[in-house]
Amino acid sequence: MRELAELSPVTYHDYERSISLKCYADTFVYHKVSARERNLVAIRFGGYPEQVRALVDALKGTVTFETRIEDHPVILQTKNTKYKKSISHDGIYAEGTLMALDDDAEDDSKDTEVKRPNNKRRMYIFCEEGNSESLFTELDKKTIIPLIPEFKDYIIRESIKRGVLIPLEVLSACDRYDAYMLQLSKDEHEMEKIVNDGLKNGDISIPNAKQGSDFSEIQTVSGYLNKYGVTIANRIKNSFNPLFEPANEAICDRLKRINGHLKKSVGYSLYPAQLAVCEAVKRRLDKSKVGIIVAECGSGKTKIGTCALAAHQNGRKCFNVVLCPSHLTKKWQREIEETLPNTDAAVVHSISDINLVYKQFLKGDNSVYIIFSKERARDGYMKKPAAVYSQSKKAYICPHCGCEILMKIKDDGVCYEVNADQFFFKKENKENHRCKNCGEILWTAYNPEDKRLSHNKWVKIGSYGFVYRPFAIRHLETTKDLKVIDRIKEIVANPQNPFIAKGAYRRYSMSQYIASKMKVDGLLADELHRAPIRGTY
Repeated sequence: MRELAELSPVTYHDYERSISLKCYADTFVYHKVSARERNLVAIRFGGYPEQVRALVDALKGTVTFETRIEDHPVILQTKNTKYKKSISHDGIYAEGTLMALDDDAEDDSKDTEVKRPNNKRRMYIFCEEGNSESLFTELDKKTIIPLIPEFKDYIIRESIKRGVLIPLEVLSACDRYDAYMLQLSKDEHEMEKIVNDGLKNGDISIPNAKQGSDFSEIQTVSGYLNKYGVTIANRIKNSFNPLFEPANEAICDRLKRINGHLKKSVGYSLYPAQLAVCEAVKRRLDKSKVGIIVAECGSGKTKIGTCALAAHQNGRKCFNVVLCPSHLTKKWQREIEETLPNTDAAVVHSISDINLVYKQFLKGDNSVYIIFSKERARDGYMKKPAAVYSQSKKAYICPHCGCEILMKIKDDGVCYEVNADQFFFKKENKENHRCKNCGEILWTAYNPEDKRLSHNKWVKIGSYGFVYRPFAIRHLETTKDLKVIDRIKEIVANPQNPFIAKGAYRRYSMSQYIASKMKVDGLLADELHRAPIRGTY
């Protein structure tokens, strides 16, 4: 790479539309195809926000633009490359970044935007400057051909020599790294040939292979897989011991009885494959108390999980909990009651509902499942945005680190990062939950007793969400709900009123109440992959 002594002006002209843009770049990465042709791979530039945003939008498709690098004029072009684009703000200035994306592995017929030369995929590698181990590690991640560290020097040398791995020009005023473009066909026969030729010519060899043995006679990757593929497969099979083998073992009696009850209840029974999973999960619960079922929609995970837990509990009277998305609570209740004998199920919405069901469980003889949504499970006290508006930065900032809070927006299919507005904080979600800079939570407990205006700039309007009191009037443009409009007008007309939200007083969350007051024998958590799990439990 080469170090830039100063920022380089970047200019773009569209004479037909009478558009002229100018920013300043501190980083360039490009492929020097010829003395006159340079294809852009990455660039970072700054300037006024409107100039930066316009230049990011302009650099798509086949675009030519100019720059001056150390007083030498340079012409760059984007050449139909797909880029990851982002924009961030720092006070009155903005910074834009474009970085070329690897070509998709799909056929060109499905790629309407990017035309690949010679039907080859282009992939990009960024690694530590002058570090061959870092380069080899990144190269190994990009290819499906098996590479080992002992091949490092040969693979890098031959890949560059044969034009598979192309060093790129890197110019930066601040960062130091190397960049490469990897060009491979879909089947990666170029990399396979490099490895095969090296084995054949003796430039590389399989570690610990003895001369004269069958192994030393293997000269290609394909030959190795053809000779030892069955052995490798058997070794993998022997290292994996299934909990249940349907061909050699029988389903337990408890599952057979549950399946028989299901047949009488609804007229059908579980498929053999479903029963096999039930038995495996039941054995897993017997062994470690935790099991996970991963399957496609419609494969019967609800019944499989219910049957497996019931079989594990072996007919004992148990109090169980189902945690699922709100739109599936009734489905879980129906399927539990039609699947399991001597079992009741109830959807609960409050702590009083839980108390009523638990009392019935203690008095009765049946097992009981209580079912509630994950939203209600964690619903304890109301929270409000902790973000603070900075007049000097003209942006909402994190109260912990003071950095601007950014949000993603999409425009013309391109994703940008810009300073967050108040609409970003209407309701808590995974995008606004934490500060991306310091990782601290951007929401805090809503204290209805604190009526100081300095602490109550965020006002809650029912199910609509939070509005920022000083700029509340802007919400009138985004809603047609007459009740919300009236509330916003009231906030604007009475800037000194605290406007305490109903239901803001602290209360027990349902999950905390159950954990502290009741003995739970089993938990079924549906759609677990959508639940962000933090910390250690």
